[in-house]
Amino acid sequence: MNRKHRTKHLTFVVWLGQKIEKSIRRGAGSRASKQARGGGIATLCQRQTTNLLALTQALTYSFFHLLALCCGLTFGLVCHVYTPTNAHAQLSKTRFPALLQQLQAKDATQREFAVRTIGYFRKRALALLPKVFPLLNDKAPQVRTSALRSIGQICHTLSTQQHTALTAKTQDSDWKVRATAIWALGRCTQQETKLLPLFLKGLQDPQHWVRQRALEAIGNFGVKAKQTLPSVSQSLHDKHWLVRMQAVKTLARISHYAKDIAPSLFSMLSDTEPAVRLLVSKQLEKMPKEIIPELGKSLDNNDPHVRKMAIYVLGKKGSQHKEAIVYLRKALKDKDLSLREIAATELGNLREKARTALPELEHNLYNKRHSLKQIAAWALGRIGTVSLPVLMKAVRLHGIKPKDWRIKVAAIEALIYLGPKAAPAAPALVEAMLNHHWRVRKEAAWAILRIGPGVVKYLDKPYVKMLTKAHHDRIWPIKLATVKALGWMGPVAKSSLWVMRRMRFHPNAKVRQAANSALISIKRR
Repeated sequence: MNRKHRTKHLTFVVWLGQKIEKSIRRGAGSRASKQARGGGIATLCQRQTTNLLALTQALTYSFFHLLALCCGLTFGLVCHVYTPTNAHAQLSKTRFPALLQQLQAKDATQREFAVRTIGYFRKRALALLPKVFPLLNDKAPQVRTSALRSIGQICHTLSTQQHTALTAKTQDSDWKVRATAIWALGRCTQQETKLLPLFLKGLQDPQHWVRQRALEAIGNFGVKAKQTLPSVSQSLHDKHWLVRMQAVKTLARISHYAKDIAPSLFSMLSDTEPAVRLLVSKQLEKMPKEIIPELGKSLDNNDPHVRKMAIYVLGKKGSQHKEAIVYLRKALKDKDLSLREIAATELGNLREKARTALPELEHNLYNKRHSLKQIAAWALGRIGTVSLPVLMKAVRLHGIKPKDWRIKVAAIEALIYLGPKAAPAAPALVEAMLNHHWRVRKEAAWAILRIGPGVVKYLDKPYVKMLTKAHHDRIWPIKLATVKALGWMGPVAKSSLWVMRRMRFHPNAKVRQAANSALISIKRR
């Protein structure tokens, strides 16, 4: 095959790969459309199968080998996922004999990708399984690894002879072969408990991938592997974090009793790897409410990571168990302010169920840390109208330092979140529109606009003078809130008609429109 033909076939490989990718991205749809697309791809592949096989056999450069054989992998995957049964059967007749020839190729790369392609056919390649097992003794370790991977993908049951061949590979000199052999045994042995000693031996392997695969295989046995709890618990202290993560997953799978694994999981809350701590917290969330007191004790731990994970879990438990809210209130007094923020966030997510935490949230609202103020105010807003007195008190706060204007802004933002439910806070918001800090005035104006006409019930004549005074502000949202609020008040605001006439010529179109509407509304009434 000359260079021109090689280039032509490689161009087809690239085009086919793009076609397959587009079809996979359009995977959503009806079953009939999927089968139609799969049939179209199968037809394309079937037309060019001979050319692709000739390409893999005739080329001598490793780079072109790689491209062609990668196309073979894609071909096998697409045939498994997309093609209907009848089209797949036709393709198998033309594809499998050629793949068997590739298993005998001199180049290790060809043998590797050929056996891997067979694995992508999964159960449809069950008849080729006897042809794959001889490759377990191949000289190239990557071929042995690919053969083991294909065996694990194709079958779920093994004969005694095949079982012995796989077991022998767990002692291979190459660690990838050992890890893949354990993985394949875990998939193909139908949970035979006699293999547990073999997997326990894999926990002592010097390579962490082998130890991880051994733990994964033990987890496949479920409760049948409960006898391995001591050995798996020791893996929680492994040097590599991936092994520790797999040990946590395996513990959860082999034991359904929280009292058996809860102590071990609590010890993992102080792990140095964040991913491990997060996984432990996810497992603790699934446990019954009996672990809540233990989580409460963890809030006294000196390690901030332990306290942080305990707060996360308590937040998830609080939606069903009131006991967790008691400990979250305790966390709002933690010496670490970042942990207080997490506790306030979890309480805010609980909404009205966290109403008992109002005193602690109010205390944190006046903290020096700006982010803690904002989160505490947000949590108060999420709790609901019960927190209105606390928020109104913060908005009307007097005698504070100039830098503490952030407290008022945080409280007003919480009122904006409440929307029309915050109507009783309208008097405090009107007073805030006359504050010395522009940010407070602006946020108060937006809050009034967000609450809407409901503010009329709580505003009387004294507040007409305040709103009239506020219209002199240079910030246009404040002018807009003033005009709309006076318009909502109706006849009570007749003394402010001159303000409406003046605002009719404001540069901002929204202010002009609101002034015209308010003028008409007041006169009609």
